[in-house]
Amino acid sequence: MFAHSSHFPFRVPKHPFIQPSNNPRCFMDPHIIIRTAHKTYCGANWHWDSRLQSGDIRLGYNLWYVAKGRGLLETPGGPFELRRGDCFLLRSWEEHLGTSVREDPVVVSWCCYDYFDARGRRLDPGKVRIPQRHRFLPETVFFESLMDRLIEAYQEAPDGPQPVQWLQSALNEVEQQDSRIRTLQGIDLEHAELIDLICRNIRENPGRKFRIPQLAAKSSMCIDHFIRVFRRHKGMTPGDYIVDSRIEAARGLLQFSTHNISQVAELLGYRNVYAFSKQFKERTGKPPTHYRGRKG
Repeated sequence: MFAHSSHFPFRVPKHPFIQPSNNPRCFMDPHIIIRTAHKTYCGANWHWDSRLQSGDIRLGYNLWYVAKGRGLLETPGGPFELRRGDCFLLRSWEEHLGTSVREDPVVVSWCCYDYFDARGRRLDPGKVRIPQRHRFLPETVFFESLMDRLIEAYQEAPDGPQPVQWLQSALNEVEQQDSRIRTLQGIDLEHAELIDLICRNIRENPGRKFRIPQLAAKSSMCIDHFIRVFRRHKGMTPGDYIVDSRIEAARGLLQFSTHNISQVAELLGYRNVYAFSKQFKERTGKPPTHYRGRKG
């Protein structure tokens, strides 16, 4: 059973995927309707065949994000090996086959939705510009928070405006990531490799105190140029990347280790548990206690 809205409570502002039309009445007031949104723990023997789905779920689009695990997804655009951070814009009427790696089952956050005009008429696929099927989102904490909030909002009030607002934010993030990928062609390959090495060091040492001047010096760039190149390559400042890496590490420690919250804060270089808790909630929308022992 999928929830539907019999009315259109929320106008989507400046949606990046709606194309202008020669008929102004057709696109004066485009709306998104969410058909369903869930987080699925697929299990070791998971096998998904979209051809077995029925009803309205075969219409529209599916924002499909891998939050954990490994597997394989076969699409009309080719097969993709799944890992955390893979994000798809699937066309629900197409055929998709998915399987999990038994030792590391896939966890997927997904949302089926569609576009309608102000009169309640579904927009034909040819009138909606949908991005490419796949992109990898290297900064997982922020996007996972968007998807979690979308799913929670949908479960609480499926016909309300909040689920659509969170979906809008997630789709905008997808569009921004696709734009970053396109602009990478303008970044010097050597600089890109240096930034990737620095990011790897940050992710592997989330408790270390990294300072922007030292990172810039290691890259043989002045501070301002380093920040510009970093932002262009990663879509965020070095400072934000450092914080996101800490928060991602913190969430893993809270879920899978026996450390208490104060110990996690100390391991990640925070001056006290209050500063840690404040920044954690700002980035994830949840307090650290929300993730305490929540595996998956």
